[in-house]
Amino acid sequence: MNNPLLCFQGRWMEVHPRPYEPERMTTDIAWIQIKEEVSAEEAYRIWYEKQRTISRFFQQCGSKPLSSSSSQ
Repeated sequence: MNNPLLCFQGRWMEVHPRPYEPERMTTDIAWIQIKEEVSAEEAYRIWYEKQRTISRFFQQCGSKPLSSSSSQ
């Protein structure tokens, strides 16, 4: 399996996924490090913060009724 490649400002970078970490997460972390110019620790913190925000959004959407006409 080939590692994903990223191109940013004309530079090609190869992403090496960590064992037991989803490839999507590894790629997101790499992009955060490249775009924000932060350390790996800070990139993980930002990624988890974003995931918590997304999770809260979907929890709120799931707790609201879809429409008032469906309750009979």
